[in-house]
Amino acid sequence: MISSNHVINPGIYKSIPFDSLKDITPIAVLATVPLVLVVNPGLPVKSTKELLAHAKAKPGTLNYGSAGNGSTLHLAAELLVSETGIDMKHVPYRGTGPLITDLIGGQVNLAFVSVSQVAPQVKAGTLRALAVSTRQRSAALPEVPTLAEVVPGLTMTSWHGLWAPAATPAAIQQRFNAVMIEASKDPELAKRIRELNSEPLGLTQAEMAAALRRDAEIYSRIVKAKNIRVD
Repeated sequence: MISSNHVINPGIYKSIPFDSLKDITPIAVLATVPLVLVVNPGLPVKSTKELLAHAKAKPGTLNYGSAGNGSTLHLAAELLVSETGIDMKHVPYRGTGPLITDLIGGQVNLAFVSVSQVAPQVKAGTLRALAVSTRQRSAALPEVPTLAEVVPGLTMTSWHGLWAPAATPAAIQQRFNAVMIEASKDPELAKRIRELNSEPLGLTQAEMAAALRRDAEIYSRIVKAKNIRVD
């Protein structure tokens, strides 16, 4: 089981002892985790459009938190910055827990966080959700628009997938993939995954490989442009 950080690591570490896309092979995406752009309710914005206008009117005054340098949450915010031309300061945290605590407390203005981690706070009103990062709205927060509704083409998703050594026989890879696609259609499993504020997703190996290449290209571009390193 590997998460989306797998295709980020080659850019942020000086050296890793394997090729992320050649030495192991993707079998199936088990679930995707929508990211949601949340702000402290004290920030006078109620939509992504208002946030962008506020940031452009007061460049450099907003700060955003992340779960750490080079994390998916960090790169999601940097993608928003690069696509919209706004200027914000990055505040890295050691994990999502301290980040959410400081978001609620107002020590940081905004952040991208997985829907599964902040849906209760959004529903309770201690955080305000502006947009989700996926192509479709999240079933957990159906009233929250997508980023692409404001910034066309802007999407980013955290995912969890099943991988195997690249030398695994093709027939075995295909069998595992077929089983996982079939499992993704099971109503009870899909219900359980959605209860965890994630989305079940059945992709062929070719579809998964294409999605991974897209993610790797996006992450690599951001990492190089911002010179993001963790070692």
